[in-house]
Amino acid sequence: MRWGRWRQQGARIREVLHFGDDPRKIAGGLAVGTFISFSPYYGLHTLMALAAAFAFRLNVAATLVGSWIVIPPAIPFVMAFCLRVGWFLVGRPVRGQPIVKGVSAVALWARLSRHLWPLVVGTTVVGLAAALVAYVAAYQAVLRVRAARAASAQVGESKPSDADFQLDKPEPPV
Repeated sequence: MRWGRWRQQGARIREVLHFGDDPRKIAGGLAVGTFISFSPYYGLHTLMALAAAFAFRLNVAATLVGSWIVIPPAIPFVMAFCLRVGWFLVGRPVRGQPIVKGVSAVALWARLSRHLWPLVVGTTVVGLAAALVAYVAAYQAVLRVRAARAASAQVGESKPSDADFQLDKPEPPV
């Protein structure tokens, strides 16, 4: 009796998470979430992922998972890489200058504003590249998992069941 409840809960969870969704929706959700994870709007990633999943009708679970790809310990390294990519693309390398030098908010904004455009360009380009890789990888993974499940289900169907041995039993009247 207890196991029946667990199976029911598992079926409900699978239904809510839409594991049976089209592979393009799952891969698209992961790709959009990955793009969002590279954005510098920390604290808003989950809300942005939910909004994007509902707006584009993507798999919500995959979008949320994708938005959490850049984990907090990796944020400084990812942002530094994105900033360098942005500097390269914009053509304004800033070297040898500490970002935080003054103590006032005006001095801090003056230093940070020079880095804002390269950061936006860098996070957009790196996020798009990561999203493309995530889409292709997730799409292929979903197709392979579903093919493996279908193959194992076909092997399971070839086994005789109890119903196959009850040939002498007459059909019930309709």
